[in-house]
Amino acid sequence: MLEVASEKLRDDTPCVRYSIIVPVYNNASGMNSIVDWFDRNDFFSKSVELIIVDDGSSDPVKPKGCSGVGYYYQDNTGVSGARNLGIEKARGEYLCFLDSDDAYHDNFVDVFDEALASGSFDMLVSAPCYVQASERNIRSHSASAGRYRSNDFLQAYFSKRISAHVCSILLRRRFLLEQGLRFDRELYLSEDIFFIVLCATKASNLVLEEQSYFDYYLVEGSATNRIATEKVLNHFKSFVAISDLDSDSSLRRSKNYFVATMYVHFLLKLISNKTESSEVISSTVAMNKLLRQPMVFPISTRGLVLFLFRIVSYLPSRLWLFFLTRFCRP
Repeated sequence: MLEVASEKLRDDTPCVRYSIIVPVYNNASGMNSIVDWFDRNDFFSKSVELIIVDDGSSDPVKPKGCSGVGYYYQDNTGVSGARNLGIEKARGEYLCFLDSDDAYHDNFVDVFDEALASGSFDMLVSAPCYVQASERNIRSHSASAGRYRSNDFLQAYFSKRISAHVCSILLRRRFLLEQGLRFDRELYLSEDIFFIVLCATKASNLVLEEQSYFDYYLVEGSATNRIATEKVLNHFKSFVAISDLDSDSSLRRSKNYFVATMYVHFLLKLISNKTESSEVISSTVAMNKLLRQPMVFPISTRGLVLFLFRIVSYLPSRLWLFFLTRFCRP
């Protein structure tokens, strides 16, 4: 088992090149699968460490001891707090995140090394691969691969020409330290999107990578595929946090479009998953104001759909409440 000092992370010389941070909550089998994969491929010899953060599991299980693996337990704070502890404990020059029920490809180190061969960067973004049953769907970027400045990257990201997941990004540790960037512990849904936007806003040198190295497994009954309770309202906190994030004024209309697409996705998911909560329905109606912000409308199917939702958003709230109650109840 890798021994890591317990004191707060300092801006010192990295001990390894890459740190993989894995938050775990009541998923010992997923954690052990990742540790077995890490050990089997001897990634520690390739200057990679694995940081396991158990976020208050009811029956915590330590992983087997092997080179390059660090394990930390904390009282439950949520996924954001667990990732923040991982950032604090990591010793790599670059940091990345992996959830305990997902997977990296065996060649992820090669992807990172190839990107760094042309020089350092603050942030790398790769296209995630969504896996359901036997189907694999790589969410490829429509923007060109290469190096970006912050505004250019955000313009493409807000316009939905860049695909990203919190587990498909690589971040320079010094960049995080100097900018004081951490996950917002008040956010636990869509918190990853807020973090991506926050980092991209602060980064001066970003790389858009065309190779995919991360698999996101879509599981029936997961947090994104179950009947909605009041907890889903935390999405709205993330939406507002993104809207309020200080960024260049030239990005405002594109950012509003981006947040509006998040709202529409939430709305369609709510109709699909259903809810028994009147508070969820009434809050969803109240937040349709996100559809009425000044925004760009790209010439695309998504842009057309959003424009139609914008028109519908001007209907009286009582009609919204009636229809959502009708279509969102189980």
